[in-house]
Amino acid sequence: MLLHQAIVASSTIFLTAIIASFQAGKPFLPALVMFLATMTLPYLPGAISFYTLQVWVNRAHMRFVMEAASAGAGNVNAYRNGDLRERTESILARNSYPVIRDYLGAVHELASFALNSLLSVLVIGLLLPAQLLLGYLASLLMCAVIIAALTRPIARQSAHSEDCYVRFSATLSKCWDNLMLGNRHNRNVWVAQVDDDGQRFYRASNRLELIKQVGNVVLAAASLGPSVLLIVMLASSGQTAAASLAAVIVSLTRIFLILNALSTLVYRVLDLISLHAKMRVLFRLQASLSAAEDPPRGAISSISINGQAVGDMQQALDILASRSAGRFTITGPNGGGKSTVLLRLKEQHRDRGFLLPAQHGNLMWKSCPDSFSTGQRSAAILTEVLGIAHIKCLLLDEWDANMDEANTRRIDALLEHTSKERIVIETRH
Repeated sequence: MLLHQAIVASSTIFLTAIIASFQAGKPFLPALVMFLATMTLPYLPGAISFYTLQVWVNRAHMRFVMEAASAGAGNVNAYRNGDLRERTESILARNSYPVIRDYLGAVHELASFALNSLLSVLVIGLLLPAQLLLGYLASLLMCAVIIAALTRPIARQSAHSEDCYVRFSATLSKCWDNLMLGNRHNRNVWVAQVDDDGQRFYRASNRLELIKQVGNVVLAAASLGPSVLLIVMLASSGQTAAASLAAVIVSLTRIFLILNALSTLVYRVLDLISLHAKMRVLFRLQASLSAAEDPPRGAISSISINGQAVGDMQQALDILASRSAGRFTITGPNGGGKSTVLLRLKEQHRDRGFLLPAQHGNLMWKSCPDSFSTGQRSAAILTEVLGIAHIKCLLLDEWDANMDEANTRRIDALLEHTSKERIVIETRH
């Protein structure tokens, strides 16, 4: 990137040399060749720079995903936290990559514009009247003050906008069941929620863009105003040397390109402030995933373990926690606390226990082709789980739901055999 911007900035030196040689009647072809080279060669280092940026974005995203996965791994107590689940799925699946890509892209662009402005100003400061350099520095100071004033409102509104988008995208992700099942009631509720969350996000994003664009207009005035005033004064004073004035006039296009680059530079600073606030929203997820939560709550009522009535959670844990082998069936009505007992046992056994919840459609497996029926899939999953050597405790929540009779008998026999060496704890109606 530095090489790219250095080549671009040096074009002003060769352009000035062309003008001076032409006015003096001297050969200007060497300077012209160098000028043309500085206009064409930057494309190669520029392309390398953008490729490197893409590699950086991809690695940063994968690192974020892996760190989030590490932060949340094994936090069984948070499994039933519906809000955290929706937020996690929305951020990891939809929000994280574009936010990281935009943030690192803004850093890259900011560095590019900063180098372009710095090197170009140094060149012009050597070749043109010093007043123009002073005007540029005055613009830079004014822009710094404006950015300082805008930082907090932009950061606050950006974080709010990103939070609204996370919630909106989580609602949108529920479209399939609510639309495709054909239930008018579910569809209407989903559409109403989409409208509510969407309007909240749109208002937040509109307000954020309004703040940024008002700031952009003010920054443009601050970046262009002083230099424009100085150029007018130099041209109208009648005291500027003819050669210097000619250099200013010839370089007007370049001067305004630099001033526009400054305007873009300071706007990118505002954009980076906004994106930095969105990045903080992403990284708050890691803290939420790793935060300790209370054990799964839920009263136990009307359940039994192998026919023995259980009155409270501690009694259930006392019956099951100290076993090294055997098969234990927890029965009872829905809402009786069967799944809560399994979650508490999983929290105790950690990696030695394997919990297969009743709803496990999103879990990843090695042996379940999409072509399998529900019963075939459940049978293949249980077979795969039983093949994991280090698992000492199997926690199965209604494993036979939606399973055909033949597969039910086969898996039941396999569980019975497994229970001679491991603990098998299952819930059934």
